[in-house]
Amino acid sequence: MYLSDLTLLNYRNYSDLEINLPKGLILLHGDNAQGKSNFIEAIYLLSIAKSYKAGNERETLQLKQGVLSDKAHVVGVFQNESDKFRVMIDMKLVASDNGINKQILRKDITLNGSQVSASALLGNINAVLFTVDDIELIVGSPSIRRKFLDILICRLDKIYLRALQKYQRVLFQRNHLLRLIRDGKASIAELEFWNDSLIYEGSYITMKRKLIVDELTAVVKPIYQKLTNTGENISLRYEPGLSTDEFAFDDLQSRFKATLYDALDREISQGGSQYGPQRDEVKIFLDDMDSSVFASRGQSRTLSLSLKLSEGNILHKETNQSPIILLDDVFSELDDSRRNLILDHVSLNEQVFISSNNKDVLENRAVQSFTPLFVKNGSVIR
Repeated sequence: MYLSDLTLLNYRNYSDLEINLPKGLILLHGDNAQGKSNFIEAIYLLSIAKSYKAGNERETLQLKQGVLSDKAHVVGVFQNESDKFRVMIDMKLVASDNGINKQILRKDITLNGSQVSASALLGNINAVLFTVDDIELIVGSPSIRRKFLDILICRLDKIYLRALQKYQRVLFQRNHLLRLIRDGKASIAELEFWNDSLIYEGSYITMKRKLIVDELTAVVKPIYQKLTNTGENISLRYEPGLSTDEFAFDDLQSRFKATLYDALDREISQGGSQYGPQRDEVKIFLDDMDSSVFASRGQSRTLSLSLKLSEGNILHKETNQSPIILLDDVFSELDDSRRNLILDHVSLNEQVFISSNNKDVLENRAVQSFTPLFVKNGSVIR
């Protein structure tokens, strides 16, 4: 799959951009703060319907003389061997009725002219993003690794997406009820309904996470060894937030139910759920050493990139479509040999975007040709 056309209106520092894009490797080059990362962010937005950079998505609206634009849109046309997908995301500031904010951002998403939800869009356009911040996959909190797993699985399994959304709602309600029980404002009997849902959805999430971690483990090892040109061994270990050695769905439900029964008094006293997927961890080992503790910065950078490239390989295998690869300033901390190894690997994809403030970053590299695009102050010039 590749992106053939991109339109940005009032998005970040892009007032009005329309550009046709070729297949192959595309280099976005230019000085810092000119819009290279914004360009890549817009492409990824069309894939997952959410900005990866913005804490509040209002930030994606263009700021003119200190005032936010009241609307913006991002439009992309994607093509594969047999189909064409037109994705449009309209963003508007609308009056809020919550009494907290005067305005909120509303997003309307259309796929081939039909309005769809963000969850319905997920999985239609697959893009794999790597940024300098992805080193947090190795050294950051467990929630970052859980999010990585969730985005990958959600693209492949709509049932998982619904299970994850329902589990989060149930977990919130159950935690609220546990606090009410602790304070003598509700009865223990009210937990049964929430426990049943928590067990069912949580068991499915745990089962699918275990399967994807096993698949990642098999894929990431040869990628890492290729990128490093070493025999270092990388492995992943899934540590569920539920003590179990069995990952069949029925076994997980039985174990989860028994755990909640045994932990009832403790959860009430603490006013929160202590077991389940929200406590999951994925440990990443390099030669049997915990990488979050012992890996160097260079090793951590290559480990995180290897995981993202593994994500791309799995998406390609499961969907039979090459995902779009987005590399946002990833070469800044890598030596020449590692850059060449990465380029050699990603060049197998139908379309790859690389951003850099160095226009010569691809010269004399392991690529035969590429399309350079010069980015300056929200404009893109071939």
